[in-house]
Amino acid sequence: MRQAAIGSWCCRHSLLHLLHGLQLTGCRVLCLSLGGLQQGPILAAAGAEVFVFDVSEKQLLWDRMVADRDGVALRTIQVTRLIVT
Repeated sequence: MRQAAIGSWCCRHSLLHLLHGLQLTGCRVLCLSLGGLQQGPILAAAGAEVFVFDVSEKQLLWDRMVADRDGVALRTIQVTRLIVT
């Protein structure tokens, strides 16, 4: 998280590595079904306004715990189902 806060962030767990090096300050990021993997808190630490949607309250709790621990803001929203078309 410290690295993300100073603009040197990387997330190798998913396709987010494709965004590596981009300036995210002021960007809005929507994370669909990514709760618990900590991409949301990493992106928030890099300056993005982050919205994490997931069906699992437990997964969203992990993101909130990490965000609270590291002092970054993000919004978590539990949904009943995710439909992406």
